[in-house]
Amino acid sequence: MLLLAVLFGMLWALANGRWCEQTETIHVEEEVTPRREDLVPCASLYHYTRLGWRLDLPRSGHEGLSGPPAPGLCRIYKPPETRPATWNRTVRACCPGWGGAQCTDALMEDSPGGHCFATWQCQPLGGSANTSTENLEECCARPWGHSWWDSGSQLCLSCSSQHFPGNASSAVLLQPLPGAVGQLWSQRQRPSATCATWSGFHYRTFDGRHYHFLGHCTYLLAGAADSTWAVHLRPRDHCPQPGHCQLVLVIMGSEEVQIQGRDVSVKGQLIPDGEPQMLHGLSLQWQGDWLVLSGGLGVVVRLDRSSSVSISVDHEHSGQTQGLCGLYNGRPEDDFSEPGGGLAMLAATFGNSWKLPSSEPGCLDAVEVDQGCEGPLKGTEAGMDAGQLRAEAQDVCHQLLESPFWQCHAQVSPDEYHEACLFAYCAGAALGHQEGRQEAVCATFANYAQACARRRIHVLWRKPGFCERLCPGGQLYSDCVSSCAPSCSAVGQEEEGSCREECVSGCECPPGLFWDGTLCVPASRCPCYHRRQRYAPGDTVHQLCNPCVCQDGHWHCAQALCPAECAVGGDGHYLTFDGRSFFFRGHPGCHYSLVQDYVKGQLLIVLEHGDCDSGSCLHALSVSLGDTHIQLRDSGSLRSTFSG
Repeated sequence: MLLLAVLFGMLWALANGRWCEQTETIHVEEEVTPRREDLVPCASLYHYTRLGWRLDLPRSGHEGLSGPPAPGLCRIYKPPETRPATWNRTVRACCPGWGGAQCTDALMEDSPGGHCFATWQCQPLGGSANTSTENLEECCARPWGHSWWDSGSQLCLSCSSQHFPGNASSAVLLQPLPGAVGQLWSQRQRPSATCATWSGFHYRTFDGRHYHFLGHCTYLLAGAADSTWAVHLRPRDHCPQPGHCQLVLVIMGSEEVQIQGRDVSVKGQLIPDGEPQMLHGLSLQWQGDWLVLSGGLGVVVRLDRSSSVSISVDHEHSGQTQGLCGLYNGRPEDDFSEPGGGLAMLAATFGNSWKLPSSEPGCLDAVEVDQGCEGPLKGTEAGMDAGQLRAEAQDVCHQLLESPFWQCHAQVSPDEYHEACLFAYCAGAALGHQEGRQEAVCATFANYAQACARRRIHVLWRKPGFCERLCPGGQLYSDCVSSCAPSCSAVGQEEEGSCREECVSGCECPPGLFWDGTLCVPASRCPCYHRRQRYAPGDTVHQLCNPCVCQDGHWHCAQALCPAECAVGGDGHYLTFDGRSFFFRGHPGCHYSLVQDYVKGQLLIVLEHGDCDSGSCLHALSVSLGDTHIQLRDSGSLRSTFSG
């Protein structure tokens, strides 16, 4: 009877439920080329990395090459190449206005006004307040109101702190951004995650969790669970010279790079500032304000000249990272994982657990601090009370919530960056470090702008008097300059798409101008270089018999064929027309063709070899030019004949 009742209920639901057929579009990626594996000399890793190969981590576990590689060889692989594809399918779902397991529950009508959210992008988040409200003003009047969804126009409006007469809140339209939702990743744009730290105290994990940690020891910032790579960090805040107290050690395979301020050393050897280095499986390049370290592990480390460090890992490292950057798995709630596997409740407990044994003796554990201005306000500057300091901090940091940053709010929530800014401002004020406070605030704004740039949203936010950056030689500053700087050495070369896809902050010449090492100049004023000597436009050098003129930063050479000389030594030494030398002694009595015109057949020079007892192996030289034949023998006799 129970079975009959269940069947009857299902039939009734199918008959009375409000079901509709809908078409779903499924986005997938098809595999075009399967994964490939190989063993190559470790010294060639960087070359293979440029071709898309990666160092095969021991954790990979793929079938194929097995056993440990021979000494000097490294196991590499190339990931499968894929392409986006879509297909449609028809499904049965509840009709609009109906819900429930059997589509028999009528849903309530939307509020005639709209919905109020505690987030800046009209998206409900777990634990955040949201409710139906009649209008924007009612939403923005709530203490937690940040954005309002207009049910009529289907637009998201953001509450701003700027109040016009009548106490009416100004609204900023959050426009949809192209490609922001449902973006399909191609082989050249594979998903990755970025962890960042700045100002010596603020951290954002791979999964996007923000926290403060005021530790001063040496910590594992990020690393692989199998120890194939690691980044160690010794933060230092309140330095007399920003950035000079922070120490970063990057370990990738057998290479170790130490960075402290502008000093970069590889295995203890200091390398010239600004000079790119190609190591075994690791490259160091200066791009804009940043030193960029990358290799074949799918890890890119970026450091600026101050206190910012970012680490980007590709999707294959999911579930395999550890350290202050957290476990990369898309779940921020488990980012505070400790080395022993436990989950810390406090940021200080989590941070202290990743202190390395190499820390200075006596380095004490950090303590937990409150968020915003509450934590730093243990003391304030003379003549300034806590209320005034909070008001100043709010006035400065609220710029993150206004134009021009509003265009990014829908993609990158500014809430955590706003809170970090408040903390930075109040911490600097409490300790009396005006310069450090300004630097920390600007670093927070810059990190938000860089997070926006990774979403292809470029915000021009620096202005005179606020985090202004001045550039030499007519350059302009931007948070998204090309990683392939427009210099005189690159005139006439089209910029690759990847140059802008991974833009960095720094100085750059305006469009149409090129950096000559001192100034931004048009292409016509770009110098040329030959044997490390600089030449002005219009200068001339010679390559063999051809003149070369400096024009638009490049040498333009004539292409005339130049005379050449072949030489023969009597003891068997030869020098070819192209400058190659070799040794050859022919058999006595044999004739060898020295030069032959194989096009018209007008010229033939033949050598006759003999015994080398006399010190010379050449006994005769015969020259045939057209109808003229001349023979010169080692005895000095000369014989000429003419045929006609």
